Amino acid sequence: MPDNGIFKGFTPQAPAFLAELAMNNNKTWFEEHRAQYKALIYRPMELLVMALTPTLLEIDHRIETTPRKCISRIHRDTRFSKDKSPYRSNCWLTLRRPLLEWQDNPCFFFEVTPVGYRYGMGFYAAERETMAKLRALIDHDRKAFRKAISFHDSGRFALEGDDYKRVINPQVPEDILPWYQKKNFYLACNRNFDDRLWSEGILEDLCSGFKELADFYHYLLDLKQYDLRELLLRN
Repeated sequence: MPDNGIFKGFTPQAPAFLAELAMNNNKTWFEEHRAQYKALIYRPMELLVMALTPTLLEIDHRIETTPRKCISRIHRDTRFSKDKSPYRSNCWLTLRRPLLEWQDNPCFFFEVTPVGYRYGMGFYAAERETMAKLRALIDHDRKAFRKAISFHDSGRFALEGDDYKRVINPQVPEDILPWYQKKNFYLACNRNFDDRLWSEGILEDLCSGFKELADFYHYLLDLKQYDLRELLLRN
């Protein structure tokens, strides 16, 4: 049935396809099921990006919204990975500015796996200096940081990422310490499969969720404009 270019959600067959791919991760199987991948995974992702575009551009007019540049590749790059399986058994969107150093800039994301889905915002691989700038900015104006993370009170997004084992600054208040201790972080709403994913409801959730994170996205985006030495001198 034609989709008429309108996003209507995913189907339960989408994660089922990813689970089956995980068990049959070889070229022969995938080529035999390539049409299913296009229909169940790629096309809904493509329509979702297009449906999200007005909201994304409202948040940041520089975010890349060309679907093929936002959707993850199904083929795994095995050159530098211990996992030599040729295909990924998950699929995601990376919604970001088109920068070469995008890993060190905040981005929005949405991911479907064989066992659930998630969406949110954060860094893919922030450099140590970027995180040092964040800590220095927190020290400089904790009131502004608390305002930037006020969305966190809703409980919708979990703070995730690896922590430093030692406490970097024992003087940091308890409510800020979890952010301060991160080597890298992102915020994620982790969900089991539900009716929202099988309908336009997931589009509504992503739009409202990304808007909820928008102020903090810009707070993190602005880190690039600061000089670390100047921030440290201010403190």
